[in-house]
Amino acid sequence: GSLHIGSRAPTGAPFWVTLEVIGGGFATGRHKAALKEDDSPNIGCLGLNGAQKLEEMLTSGKYAIDFPESTAMLVVTWLLTQDRIPEAISILEEISPWFDRLRFYPYPSGNPISPSLLICAHTLGDVRANLTKIVNESGDVGIKRNRHRMALQRAAH
Repeated sequence: GSLHIGSRAPTGAPFWVTLEVIGGGFATGRHKAALKEDDSPNIGCLGLNGAQKLEEMLTSGKYAIDFPESTAMLVVTWLLTQDRIPEAISILEEISPWFDRLRFYPYPSGNPISPSLLICAHTLGDVRANLTKIVNESGDVGIKRNRHRMALQRAAH
């Protein structure tokens, strides 16, 4: 194969494929989410039994995610349960050419995933409003100076 140095997709695989990275940040070209010999084929997730298993995993939270790719079929399952069929189809169209090489489903786990207090999702508008409030209420001269400098930079561009 060939490498494209500095590219987000240096091996020709899509940018969303998790590559093995060795010292110095070099991609080896090996896919971290590669199907193993004892893995079931991804296509099985689209059948009735596979879809039921994925839905049970979603409901119970009893699954283990080792790479981002292993969430794809869970997301497709969730989208289908929400009648968001075009979005599910879009994901399947993107990942299906890789069904023979990558694993797109999680492994079952005996324990449910525990939510993390370290992860918090907010909209961009919420973050902007909170930061603006912090800056405006702050008596810190450094924050106000930085705010002034950022406004000048925006005006220059």
